[in-house]
Amino acid sequence: MKQNLLLLGAILFSVNGMSAADPIVVSPAAGSDIAAALTEAKAGKEVGKITINLAENAAYTLGASIETGASLVINGNGATIDASALETPVILMSATPTVEVVNDFYRVDSVAVKNVTVNGAKSSIFYDNNTKYCVVDFVLDGVDFALATAAVENEALIAFKAGGAKDFAIKNSTIYGNGEGAKYFVRYNNNARIDRFGYDENVDTWSMLYTNNTFYKAIKNDGQWGNYNGVASKAKAMVVTVNKNIWFDCSEQVLRRMFQSKAFKDFNAGSSVAENTFWYNDAAAEQGNYGNGLELTTNPDFVNAAEGNFTIGASTEQAKYQTGAPKWLVPYSGESAIESIGVDNENAPVEYFNLQGIRVDNPAAGIFIRRQGSKVSKVVIK
Repeated sequence: MKQNLLLLGAILFSVNGMSAADPIVVSPAAGSDIAAALTEAKAGKEVGKITINLAENAAYTLGASIETGASLVINGNGATIDASALETPVILMSATPTVEVVNDFYRVDSVAVKNVTVNGAKSSIFYDNNTKYCVVDFVLDGVDFALATAAVENEALIAFKAGGAKDFAIKNSTIYGNGEGAKYFVRYNNNARIDRFGYDENVDTWSMLYTNNTFYKAIKNDGQWGNYNGVASKAKAMVVTVNKNIWFDCSEQVLRRMFQSKAFKDFNAGSSVAENTFWYNDAAAEQGNYGNGLELTTNPDFVNAAEGNFTIGASTEQAKYQTGAPKWLVPYSGESAIESIGVDNENAPVEYFNLQGIRVDNPAAGIFIRRQGSKVSKVVIK
């Protein structure tokens, strides 16, 4: 019986022209080239899921794209990657996938990048290599991308030319650049829809989440934040969460472009849009009536955006509502105004974040950002 089951498994893999793939776990030495270490780890293997564990607060270089035909997880641990020698996307999906096909799309469980800084990226953050991938869970969490883009694949920083993502999340991150190169932040193929991915749109949902991010000149002034017609056509199956972000000079119509001009009420009842800043050309940008959440309409007063310091002003609305990437937040200077928004700081839960903005459930020794309600402070835990 066991031999028969093994034979059946081999037959199922052969239907898709694939053999069983090997998971790859690589921990590059501090100071090394990540792509070179990955190439060495792949040698002689049918590559499956890739996990890259970087050393805590270490520095690396990236001389070639991080390429995968299956899931990819990068645990940054506060490391910094110099990508200035790279002319291709930081993450490149392989033209020869090693995952199963579902409804004509290669099903990838996850692409997740966490707690890392990438400097000097000249092309896209991610590109699907014009291959029909469905990434079930796409996540950037606690990342800083300092872009030097001159040209990007498929006109987008996150470029699905042939596929798309079911659940898409950008959180606790800072993405900034020169306002050149990218027409879109994220772009899906027009066929990328939840039903075409092989999900039941009457049962399953797909999601788009942006929370606690700071975006500065990430795309062209006349660009569009998102381009995915499948979202518009299947909006009722999508949960949209867009809360506590700052968009500064990232085109004039962020939300309208994100939602393909659909009224927000067409989306799933669990959706939420609140406490975002849309700043363009020295003024608060007009976004339209999307949801009932508060829209912040004042300049966040970054300390030095030109040098990549997006610390907000202490007396701003952004400080009052704690909006933007956690690493740039400061306590609000007007105590009475904090009280006026009805936040019970004394009884609010306490949250801790590291200096990269990643939430820490059980902080050990070190310096952390402590948040309770609307009060934020830096603390030293010994």
